[in-house]
Amino acid sequence: VIFKVIGKTKGGAHFYDVMRLKAPVMGTLAQRSAVSRMTRTLGTLLASGVPILQSLTITRDTTGNRVLTQAIQNVHDSVKEGESMTQPLSNCKVFPPMVVSMVEVGEETGALAEMLTRIANTYDDEVDNAVAGMTAAIEPALIIVLAVVVGTIVVAMFLPMVKAWAADKGVTLHDDGVGVEYLSMDLNVATVNGVEEAIAFINDHGSHHSDCIVTN
Repeated sequence: VIFKVIGKTKGGAHFYDVMRLKAPVMGTLAQRSAVSRMTRTLGTLLASGVPILQSLTITRDTTGNRVLTQAIQNVHDSVKEGESMTQPLSNCKVFPPMVVSMVEVGEETGALAEMLTRIANTYDDEVDNAVAGMTAAIEPALIIVLAVVVGTIVVAMFLPMVKAWAADKGVTLHDDGVGVEYLSMDLNVATVNGVEEAIAFINDHGSHHSDCIVTN
């Protein structure tokens, strides 16, 4: 609730948007995705014949991130004054140097729309590759977690059955670990390790022992 309230304030929302772009791993992915969306939108509008100032205004309103919104507003003001787009893009520290350089080349050659589309395609590919790499890295961890969960469920299901079976043999099980120690009536101690050895021992000596303790 506190985070939601903070997020509704102007300063809090701006802080969250900054953290989304600077967070480890996910921040890089969010930045590339935002740059790709922004450049594709602006490139498409310019290629359709929309004036540059109007294109920047539309792009500014569709970024979804206050940091990028302010950056594009600075670009809009710069272009409105007859200056280049590259300087405000470089000053905002959001766009990678490659993007700034390609925009500069696009302005100089008169192929800004085409250059913006190329930037968007490049970053789309990088985002797809990053997501594929993260998925490949997460899969082994998910398999291990599922194996632990399934193993715990299986043990929880079969442990009462083992106890009931041992009770039929006249043996009491105390669950303190993985080893199984049997105490006979004359206090002689017999120790086995593992469930299979325990079952075999009970079959052979269960009738001659009154208690067994599962120990570490």
